[in-house]
Amino acid sequence: MATQNGNALPALSTQQALATPATNTAANDTVALNNVTAAGVCTDYKHDTATFEISNHDDDTAQVTYHSPAGEGGSGKVAIPPGESIRVDNMDTTGVATGLESAAITLFIENAPAEKEQGINYPSNRTPCGNATPTTPEIMFTNQTTFAQDDFAVMTDKAALPQGGFIVFANESEAIVDNSYYIGQGTAEQVDANLYEAFENADEGDQVTLTATLYRDTDGDGTFDPTVDEPYKNERGINTSATATVTYGGYTP
Repeated sequence: MATQNGNALPALSTQQALATPATNTAANDTVALNNVTAAGVCTDYKHDTATFEISNHDDDTAQVTYHSPAGEGGSGKVAIPPGESIRVDNMDTTGVATGLESAAITLFIENAPAEKEQGINYPSNRTPCGNATPTTPEIMFTNQTTFAQDDFAVMTDKAALPQGGFIVFANESEAIVDNSYYIGQGTAEQVDANLYEAFENADEGDQVTLTATLYRDTDGDGTFDPTVDEPYKNERGINTSATATVTYGGYTP
């Protein structure tokens, strides 16, 4: 949400932000290096996009160009008056797979010091957009087909994590083959993970049975560690998990 002088203003869409007029024709001439920042608001896992709030803490209007280093979505240019913030969405997070350390927005400040002009990266907030915090963990994982050109992506339909965490995939031998990046507190739909290890020796048409289990980020470092992080349990003390058959569809140009 945009703010002005501590008071809440309606959130600006990307289109509204681009139309914001500059209030100082000498914008950026004295904008301090660290006075324009971006903060992640939430992630839309279903559409692989993120929402950010860009803030100008300077006394002069800042001319800001922003884009996603992961793709084309959400790029634009905006003039942000002193002390104000704007919210931008549709920032592409495709390929942002290492969670807290990956940048999903880059800011360029015109006429600012050279290092700022070159772009400053900011990570997304992995909290799912637009839903209340679940009280109980839940996961939905259904039969599907994966392809080589999609980097062996496997999708869970729904993951509700009351305290955030990971989706961890294991094969029929109960050996962990991979995990999702960190997911913030909330309910995320259509979360992808690239399961190279599960399909690296597969032939087209082969089927693999996988179990997806929800894990807490027990040590709070944003990185899955099977020796530390613990699975979410249901009311019966059983791991919160779901099993599905994934068929390897080969490579389809």
